[in-house]
Amino acid sequence: MAQRFDCVVIGAGIGGLAAAARLAAAGLAPLVIEARDRVGGRFSSLDVDGFRVSTGAVAVECGGVLEETFRAIGAPFEVRRPDPAVVFRIGGKDRSFGGGWLQIFEMFVQRGARMLAAIREEVGRPPVEGGPSLGDWLRGYTEHAVLHGIFQSLAASIFAVNADEISARVFFEHFMVRGGFKRFGFAPRGCLGLVEPLARAIEAGGGAVWTGSAVERILVRGGAVAGAVCRREGRAVEIPVSAIVSNAGPRETLALLDESAVPRDYRERVERSLGPAANVALYFTARRPLVSAPGLLTLVGAQRVCNLANLGQLCPELTPGGEPFYVAFGVPRPSLGAFDAAETIRLMKADLAAEIPGFAEAGRVLAVHVMQGSWPAQRACAGHDLPQRTPIEGLWHVGDGVKPQGWGGASACAESARLAILGLLGVSPASASP
Repeated sequence: MAQRFDCVVIGAGIGGLAAAARLAAAGLAPLVIEARDRVGGRFSSLDVDGFRVSTGAVAVECGGVLEETFRAIGAPFEVRRPDPAVVFRIGGKDRSFGGGWLQIFEMFVQRGARMLAAIREEVGRPPVEGGPSLGDWLRGYTEHAVLHGIFQSLAASIFAVNADEISARVFFEHFMVRGGFKRFGFAPRGCLGLVEPLARAIEAGGGAVWTGSAVERILVRGGAVAGAVCRREGRAVEIPVSAIVSNAGPRETLALLDESAVPRDYRERVERSLGPAANVALYFTARRPLVSAPGLLTLVGAQRVCNLANLGQLCPELTPGGEPFYVAFGVPRPSLGAFDAAETIRLMKADLAAEIPGFAEAGRVLAVHVMQGSWPAQRACAGHDLPQRTPIEGLWHVGDGVKPQGWGGASACAESARLAILGLLGVSPASASP
């Protein structure tokens, strides 16, 4: 191996690529090792009958840390934003809340001022174990079925959980502190078409990206990273480095370490804390357009479907010839733990038949992805994430098992990468630019 590397990044998901991009932008040489034959992980694309079907993420946040990561290394960030971004279907009627989430309170909650004051108080409290769930918290202030349906849909859309499975504090912090998921769009060449140029920019910046390769062991000496053993082109390759950033997930990373190298309390914490959140993505086309909303259509009060993305209208490049192209996301009950996938899919199809006129007659299902287990919607339920830092010197986690408080989706992975690389480089987040 002629080239020397400063850091190994395990996994080319969006968290791993974001970490490698920041390392390369800092003048270091990262090596990204990805077991699959493509980059992106759950932020990638597959071809299904000529349609570009995502492996996970669909809505891409604009103007935040994710886009800034691309800009930092000179990679293009081609995302189209719909207008309006989100439409709520309530009782068969479509409504767009141009004023954002606060307008929801103004329209549906008679005691909106009281609730908003309580939300601000909830967010201001220090985090505690066993705080009220979003569902329980809402029931303490209102029984308005539409409002409960809206927040169920938001919890499912952003965090891949039901309202009774996420703490009220974590949920509201996303909106009150982060400002919510305001600006987003769809990648016209699919998520793979978005991250492939990012991988090329990492290589142009002095790094390398190995696909079809897998890290088999993380080497530790004296409590610090000493290197990694990788399987590449049928042979074992040892890469000597003092820093490793893992996007494989905390539990999967532990499997690469000798048991003696990991403190028992940390191993137990990983096993105890991490509970992956699941969802189901159902991709379909139709003989004619079924939805007019150009972005996300949120189905308030549906049994399992939380929202539907109208991909083909805004990005016909995702289709073979400009056909209608949609994906519906549903969250099972429960989202955390075992669930009946077949029943969830059946209920999702029933939701679509009831809420989307013409689906039963003209719709054709292209693919159904059940995101669970080792390929989940989120590796950790929001509010139960682990720190990016590990007890092993030079080993850091990134991705959706180590999300910062109040973050969700691909942006959470990008922010975890930003924080991890700042920590690895010894830079305080408070003194760094985004």
